[in-house]
Amino acid sequence: MMPVFAFTAGSLGDILSTIGLTAQVVQVLYDHRNITHECDTLAIELRSLQHVLILVDVALKKYESTPLGEPLVDFIRPEVAQCHLLLQQFSHKVESCRQALTSTTIATLWRRVVWAASDEAASLSAKLSGHRLKLALLLMSLNSSVLTLDIKCK
Repeated sequence: MMPVFAFTAGSLGDILSTIGLTAQVVQVLYDHRNITHECDTLAIELRSLQHVLILVDVALKKYESTPLGEPLVDFIRPEVAQCHLLLQQFSHKVESCRQALTSTTIATLWRRVVWAASDEAASLSAKLSGHRLKLALLLMSLNSSVLTLDIKCK
């Protein structure tokens, strides 16, 4: 049976590239020592999201050839796509700001300007948290269903 999901074939991106993007944003956050509380919170949220995405990838591989495969993809695809889009937008904003300020004489101030936008970091953290929680609930539901089936089979 052919896999029912193909994140790489569409414009939604794929789970692994979203995991990679979270790692890139975390690295940018930690590369700057003047990190704000909001950015620190975002970095923690991104690491949590990475862990959940890895587990989602494992679940998709496990269930791809089962009747659960297609419903899983239908639930997961929009959540992963939204996370990927949010991370891309944030990454592009940070990079654009950095490039604009690097070309000026105030290049050393770019960190303060970028992280002064801590409201944006807090907003991104809250949005990603919602998507992460939905994916985590899906994983818990899968685990509980598997345990229930296992108990019934015994």
